Amino acid sequence: MKKMNVLLMGLVITTAVTATQLTGCGTGSSKNAQTENSAGSAISADLTEGESVTANGKTLKIVYASSPSTGYSWKVSIDHPEVIKAVADDYAQEQDDTGKSTDEVICGAGGYETFAFEGVGKGTAVITLNYAQQWNGGSEGMTRSVSVETDAQGNIVSVK
Repeated sequence: MKKMNVLLMGLVITTAVTATQLTGCGTGSSKNAQTENSAGSAISADLTEGESVTANGKTLKIVYASSPSTGYSWKVSIDHPEVIKAVADDYAQEQDDTGKSTDEVICGAGGYETFAFEGVGKGTAVITLNYAQQWNGGSEGMTRSVSVETDAQGNIVSVK
């Protein structure tokens, strides 16, 4: 029961935060993933608790909250695949109350999805991630975008 209350509270908070972000309301205190990189330096920016955008060299990793057992999933699209390409998508369910990971899929349990991308050429690309029930008539959820600039070798120069 405690876990269900925590999950419901998380859903309410996530919905409120998403509504605030989508309407442009709020105090402006939410963390932003805007950062720049000089060659060889790591880029890292926290979004909400447990979520992050990190880049080092040619590799970009984006971690967003996810709960696929509810029918929601992230759909990734890249407007300029000649600049950056998707290379991996991994999901990890949150640990249980004892701090141990479990292989058991718990319906409604949250976790985090890690998307890995690799720079392949010079330019700017927008990675759009849509979190929704992807079937026809499913809930629309939310959309997040990350703009990535790379140099001629595919190294990530900035992330916004």
